[in-house]
Amino acid sequence: VDKIFGPGNRYVEAAKRELFGVVGIDLLAGPSEVVILGDENGNATFIAADMIAQAEHDPDAIPILVTPVEELALGVRAEVE
Repeated sequence: VDKIFGPGNRYVEAAKRELFGVVGIDLLAGPSEVVILGDENGNATFIAADMIAQAEHDPDAIPILVTPVEELALGVRAEVE
């Protein structure tokens, strides 16, 4: 193995930390965090997909949607559920 890279959960980070200096790694990343600002043009399906993509890496990930548009917020909630 020459290099380990890519996202992962806390176990992936621990493995990278253990191998740091032995093989190359990309970086030691913590939980994913994303804040999405949504307006009346927001696509609930795309926003939900972005939030899920970040949340799947770690139970401590924090995807957040900020929107004044109730219909968008409800649409994203429905997509996530």
